Amino acid sequence: MPFVAPFGREFVAWAPAPVRRDWMVAAGPVNDVYRARMPKVLDEITRRGYGIERLSDPLLKVFAALLAVEDGDAPDPVAVRLAGAVAELTVVDFLPGELAEVEHSPLATVSAPIFDTDGNVVLTVSAQPYSRLTLERVRAIGEHMLDFAERAGTAVAQQVSTPDRANRGS
Repeated sequence: MPFVAPFGREFVAWAPAPVRRDWMVAAGPVNDVYRARMPKVLDEITRRGYGIERLSDPLLKVFAALLAVEDGDAPDPVAVRLAGAVAELTVVDFLPGELAEVEHSPLATVSAPIFDTDGNVVLTVSAQPYSRLTLERVRAIGEHMLDFAERAGTAVAQQVSTPDRANRGS
């Protein structure tokens, strides 16, 4: 999966402005509506604490195509354009005024970031409902993802801060 907009939102939502900008630019040309929406989406993810991925036919088709061209190296131009197609063909995430309508949209994922001790997002954890959910259920899943991410972040921090585990025979 190429690390270009709209993929990896939970990784860049907490990043400095230049990282956000580079992430957006890497997707190539996108429409004005998408370009205006994404900064709001990233701000909402940081406020809410987790991202919500809408499940749509274009997303499924583009995702399948991305898997077909994925070779594990840096994103190639085809993968980047496919990622840009998601931007052109779908509505990404939910802004505050849209959450009341969440029950009308099947959801692919609810994802929360896992931070290291320096506050960098190093992993994400996701629930994958692939169905319509009530707003209350989405919020409950989001809270579960946040709780898990916090516990996982503590475990990651302990692993990272343990000096030279290899030399101790662990």
